[in-house]
Amino acid sequence: MGITIESQGENIVCLAPKYHHLYNGNEQNDDIVLLLNRMKGVSEKNANLTTNDYIKCLNDGCNINVTTNNLQMKMDIMSVITMEKSVLTGIHNKMVVLSNGCCVPLKYGISTDHYIID
Repeated sequence: MGITIESQGENIVCLAPKYHHLYNGNEQNDDIVLLLNRMKGVSEKNANLTTNDYIKCLNDGCNINVTTNNLQMKMDIMSVITMEKSVLTGIHNKMVVLSNGCCVPLKYGISTDHYIID
């Protein structure tokens, strides 16, 4: 199995696994060139998110919701289901962040006190 580079850029904002935004430029000067936008479970076209949305969520811990439409078939009846999903959130509940900024997997009964940082 080989390893390949998917994309390269100057800046990346990662809120959680599978939620990242890759861009070139400076967010203070609004000269941003979007290179890559990844969100798990939400269409990128429907979300209309910008780099500033990612940065605002990272700094302020705000939630950004998007309405999505899904087709579902039950008992030979097709229906459209409209759901509201949290696209960006400052909450990440699958990892534990240590005092040095490293992330470790969340395991039941193990807190940050159990890890030794050299």
